Formats: sequence, structure tokens, C-alpha cells
Amino acid sequence: MRIVRRKMIAAGFGAAMIGAAPFTGAFAESSVSADAAAAPEATPGWAIELQGSAMASSGNTENTNLGFKAKLKREIGRFVHLISGSADFAQQTTEVDGQDKEKTVQDRWVASYQVDTQIRDHTHGYARVQYDEDRFSGFKKRWFAGAGLGHDVVASEGVTWSVEAGPGYRWAELVAPHKMPDGFDGQREEFAAYADSNFGMQINDNVVLEQNSNVTYAASNTTYDTAVGLETKLTETVSSKLSYEVKYETDPPEGRKNKDTMLRASLLLGF
Repeated sequence: MRIVRRKMIAAGFGAAMIGAAPFTGAFAESSVSADAAAAPEATPGWAIELQGSAMASSGNTENTNLGFKAKLKREIGRFVHLISGSADFAQQTTEVDGQDKEKTVQDRWVASYQVDTQIRDHTHGYARVQYDEDRFSGFKKRWFAGAGLGHDVVASEGVTWSVEAGPGYRWAELVAPHKMPDGFDGQREEFAAYADSNFGMQINDNVVLEQNSNVTYAASNTTYDTAVGLETKLTETVSSKLSYEVKYETDPPEGRKNKDTMLRASLLLGF
């Protein structure tokens, strides 16, 4: 006998800019301003952005979803250090014959570090390393390391758009399938390429549109990540954000789907 329960609660928390000079516009993961090239002095402190969301539902099934993101940015002379991380976890509880059965249905972790250095006006070089885990997509762990060039295509007061691209190397360890096929190779090591686009638009004094897309190309599998978000300023310290995220793998491990999507509502606190 299967009994199903459902309730819905949604909450989120978000951003704080701590210990650094304020800056405006979208938090660009890979932008270096032209002023940085002319200012060799280090900018004190880190700019920090935190964002979290949570959801719980009950009824026929009980679901718990937790999400957290963090971005840190610091300029030291001509170098800009960027650290980011995110975690998404979801658990489902179903009552079967009077007993609760818990099942984890999402468990994804991503962390990256990037350093940028200004080369000329609106153009910079970068080096980047990223680590991620997503067992439900079939990847036990993945590393990527690469370097390349970036350019600020648009850098106006109301609109910013920067792009990056360069070669790299990717190493992946796959989750072993339940039915192990003959000749299964759980590791992939290959040359890769990375490209990224960050776009931000100030719609009015209180609303900002942000869009980020990146792709990591490799012969065995290419990963696309894209997110679009609308951030609305409610007070001087509180904002709300609605975002839609898509992750697509061209050739995931056997038995896994290509696409994962997430619609996320968050509350951001800035101080």
C-alpha cells in the first residue's frame, strides 16, 4: 500500500557584499574592468555574493529541495580572483506499507577558481580550474583546467556583455551502472575547450536581467550550462530573484537523460 502526502513551502536567502568597495551591475564571473589595468594598487577585501533557496512539499510524497550558491571576487593589482561554488540537494520520502522510504533524487556540487589579468583595454587573459559532482547525471567527479582570452564586448552603464574562450583538459570518473556492461571504462581523459558568455541589463532602477551561458566541449561529451535570471530590488538591502537554469550533456553515461532543468525563486539580502 502506498500513501502519498504533499505540502508546499518555499523560501530563500541570498546576497551579501562584504569587505570591499561596492560595484554595480551583474556579478560577472569573468570580467576585468579597464580601470584595473591603470590601478596597480590592490582593492582591499573580497566582494561576496551568497544565494540560497529551499523548498519542502508533502502529500502523496514528501520532497525537500535545498540550493546554495556563493561567489567571491577580489582585485589585486592587475589580477582579479574569482571563486564560485554551488550545491543542489533533493530528497523524496514516500510511505510504503506504513514505513517511510527516503530516496535522494538530486546531489550536485560545483566549485571553480579563476584568475584574470588585464592585457589591454577590454581584453584579458584567464586561467581556470573547475570541479563538479553529479551522480544522477552519471558523473562521479569531473575536473577541468584551461586558459584563454576574454573580451568585454559591451561595457556601458546599463548593459554589460563579456565573452571568454580557450583550450583545456578534462578528466571524468563515471558512476558505475547497475548492470555493468562488458568493457566498461569508468574514466575519461581528453583535451577540451571552454567558452563562456555573461550578459547583464539594467531594465530600470530596481530590475536587472542577467544571462550566463557556458560550454565545455570534449570529444566524448559536451556540457552546456545556461541560466537566465530577473532580480528585483525590494528595499535597499532586500531583493528577490527568479531564475531558470538548464544543464545539457550531449552524450551522458548509459541510462542517464541529457537535460536537467531548474526553476528557482530566491530572496537576496545585500549589505
